[in-house]
Amino acid sequence: MTMADRNVSQQTTVQYKEFVIEKKDFKPVFVWNKIKSSSLYGNDRQVPSIILNGKVDGEDAVITLQEKPFSRFLQFMNIGKRRFMNMMYEKSVVSTYNGQRIKKSYIGSEIAQQALESAYPKVSVQKFKILLANNKVARITSEDYIGIPHSFVQEVIENRMDAEGVQYTKATKFGGVNGVYTFTNIEGASLNGLKKVGDLAHSISYMNRNSGDKSLKLFGGAVVLVCTNGMTSGKATSEMRIVHKLEMSELRKKIEQQLGGILEKLRILPKEFLKLREYKVTKEEAEVLVNALPLAKYLKDAIWARLFTPSKQTRNGEMDWDGTMWGIYMASTFIASNQVEVQKSRHSMKEVNEEIVERLSNVDTFRDVWANREKILEEAKAPKVEVTN
Repeated sequence: MTMADRNVSQQTTVQYKEFVIEKKDFKPVFVWNKIKSSSLYGNDRQVPSIILNGKVDGEDAVITLQEKPFSRFLQFMNIGKRRFMNMMYEKSVVSTYNGQRIKKSYIGSEIAQQALESAYPKVSVQKFKILLANNKVARITSEDYIGIPHSFVQEVIENRMDAEGVQYTKATKFGGVNGVYTFTNIEGASLNGLKKVGDLAHSISYMNRNSGDKSLKLFGGAVVLVCTNGMTSGKATSEMRIVHKLEMSELRKKIEQQLGGILEKLRILPKEFLKLREYKVTKEEAEVLVNALPLAKYLKDAIWARLFTPSKQTRNGEMDWDGTMWGIYMASTFIASNQVEVQKSRHSMKEVNEEIVERLSNVDTFRDVWANREKILEEAKAPKVEVTN
């Protein structure tokens, strides 16, 4: 089984359940929960959590909020996560060999808990909607929030593709949150002038997080046929701020309108992507430019590692590194399209989630770094890069 097969297998086993709770029936309590490390030799992690203790349908219930649901719950009370967590630490100035520094000392969660208990009764939301994914809270919103079904988004896209005479393959990830439609045969299609460009095939994709604070996004892009790497561009991206009480007929019109605009821009994208093949860099320059990417360090490390990993799923049949910015971009998009997780630290792994996929697939990130290369290399005292024509 390949890594991609494992990814699909994991996605199809997710079980969802949604229910509503009343604010008055629950009391929030902050705790540190111990989470077992996914690494064989890793240490267990202490994760900040809010426990909602109360009743659902007359039965005792304990609902644990962590990560995104944890942050989202604090937002209902107009308390940011950073501000909330800082309530548990005391800052002091200490002297060091190099001068002075700020030291944070843990003082407990009593002040944070008091803030929680003070703010909770003032929350305007009276009923919360909870979404479970495999019995873990994946989302908390107000009762009024209505998610856009992934199947509905897919139906609108597929109806438009069929109407245009476009044949395609379809791939979904994260239980349908992300979908990619790769054009396979456009002969006879009404999209005049749209065709496969070299080893790239056009694509339409969507990101439908349904998180309560994220919008539906449509992307125009391309897929590299040799490695199935998905690429997107901000020049053909549409983010729809949708009122969640909108009638489905109106919602369909909005999606169709945005989809039409993206389809009109598709033919310009291959040039946007392929331009990166003209930007020559040495290994020394590449390391500096990768480190300048606006990404977390562990993602930069993952891109650098993939860049020199032997692989047949590359343009040269050896590895992504080809002495150009294209190779760096391919290392990034390979992780986004084909890997389930990446190494975050020595003893822990990080899931490649939908947000990571979106960031690593966006060509604009790499174009922006190239545009600022002179300043970046000068600050790093690295050799300057030359462009080939």
